[in-house]
Amino acid sequence: MNPLAKYHNTLSLPNLKVIAFLVCFLISSNSFSQTKQVQYLQQTWFAYFNQTKLSKKWGIWNELQLKTQDHFFNNYSSSEATLGGMYYLTKDIKLVNGYTLVTLYPADGKTINSYEHRGWQMIQWTSLHPKIKFTQWFRLEERFKSQFINNNTLADGLDFSWRARYNVFMQIPLGQKKYAPGTFSFLTANELYLNFGKNIVYNTFDQNRFFIGAFYHVNKHDNLQIGLTEVYQHLASANKFKSVDVFKISYFNNLDFSKK
Repeated sequence: MNPLAKYHNTLSLPNLKVIAFLVCFLISSNSFSQTKQVQYLQQTWFAYFNQTKLSKKWGIWNELQLKTQDHFFNNYSSSEATLGGMYYLTKDIKLVNGYTLVTLYPADGKTINSYEHRGWQMIQWTSLHPKIKFTQWFRLEERFKSQFINNNTLADGLDFSWRARYNVFMQIPLGQKKYAPGTFSFLTANELYLNFGKNIVYNTFDQNRFFIGAFYHVNKHDNLQIGLTEVYQHLASANKFKSVDVFKISYFNNLDFSKK
């Protein structure tokens, strides 16, 4: 007697056809549900960053940013204004507590601006090696965002969610005079964004930003940064994403009044 006979009867050809159909149906259904709709954009980001050290332990953090909407110079997408206070744990480690007002300009049929009020806390630390400078930071954000009733009207109240960000930034000086005025440094960085909160359903992964570019050391305390950022973002819908090519121009102004 064939010991596999009972299994042979169970897995007869009609049964195999049913199983194959169910497997194909499940695979095709999952593939359809996961079909991505990716919006491709090209933007330019302008930014000014200032860090002013007022004393041995305290300082001020300021930012101004402006972002275009598409085709690098077509309309404006958003602007950001930031003010924060810094506390220096050590020479290389600082704590920052800040507030950012984000203005989102009309897009996708909207006719009015919307806003985001963003509180945030950050720890930043720097490690200097003979040929490489690493800067890392972890930031926690509290985001209060405007909601729309329709394209022309904002709703009462704000949508709240949390976001965590982790950034790794690497700087390699070029030439023998490291970080000296008139010299360049090669830069690369990657920042991961994660969303949290009861209203976050599909996009716990918010976005990833990869940057490559260069610093021009204008003087002892100012740097001009030019480079490219690749942004890949998951929107609030299950299958909607953005892929953004960004040309980024930033000016970093660092002042120290702690010894004056």
